[in-house]
Amino acid sequence: MKKKKTRRGRPPGARNKRTVDLVAKAEASGLLPHELLLAIGRGQSVPGVGKPTRAEVLDALKAAAPYYAPRLSAIAAK
Repeated sequence: MKKKKTRRGRPPGARNKRTVDLVAKAEASGLLPHELLLAIGRGQSVPGVGKPTRAEVLDALKAAAPYYAPRLSAIAAK
């Protein structure tokens, strides 16, 4: 008979401490992802993040853009 393999460590799909902490902070803030990105893009202080730097503001606005404006498609030349 084959013995059942025992797994060591964290079971598949289990969250690590960092992920659990981030999920808890996101749920506590009550903001959706695009709302959080816009708040950071506006330079507002966000709980758990603090005051964003200029680079973080630009990155947040780039990440939020697809939620609000679709990409322009190429026009077929005739």
